[in-house]
Amino acid sequence: MDGLPIPTILVALWVTVAVVFVLLAKRHARKSSENTRRLAIELGLSIAEQPPVFGVFSRRPEVAGEREGKLTRLERFSTGSGKNRQQWVALAVRPRLRGRLEFRLSPESFGNKVRGLFGYKEIKVGDPRFDRDWYVETNLEAFFRDALLPELRERLQQLRQEGLKGRFETHDGDVRYVEPGSLGSDGQRRRLVLAADMVSTLAEVVEVAAG
Repeated sequence: MDGLPIPTILVALWVTVAVVFVLLAKRHARKSSENTRRLAIELGLSIAEQPPVFGVFSRRPEVAGEREGKLTRLERFSTGSGKNRQQWVALAVRPRLRGRLEFRLSPESFGNKVRGLFGYKEIKVGDPRFDRDWYVETNLEAFFRDALLPELRERLQQLRQEGLKGRFETHDGDVRYVEPGSLGSDGQRRRLVLAADMVSTLAEVVEVAAG
């Protein structure tokens, strides 16, 4: 590149970076779409294909359907903006009855400890191993403590050992499993599949509370 003016070199570098960015974005979108379709098949849900953006970038299919008698769907959303923008993926189940019960159930972490500084109250269920490994918030302490039966706690422990890193929570009347990401990896797809039965079980807990 001897003899080329610096502006020409800079433009060439900018174009190269832009092309690489577009190719990586297309690759990620394609992988995310493939995982979305595989997830739908594995959970027995319906797939609604979406047209590509600008005719180039793949749009991830929408996934929803009935599973174990309850409406189940895949959700994507983002929080923050700019450098702090975070993408999330969630598997949400709509309980057939929706009452007052709200909860947040996640593997214990530093972030959960920080929540305590902002007034969020953690409850203990009386199982030392479970209380050490899981963080629990709820608005109906006595009910939810009783609802976390030994077999339910053991299954949650197994899911944690199998790699689940997200949280179970109520949100806008639904029960969902949420973790950061955009379904761009096989590992994330497998975790959503692993979490599906627990989301459905926790939706039944919401139904009992509403009854």
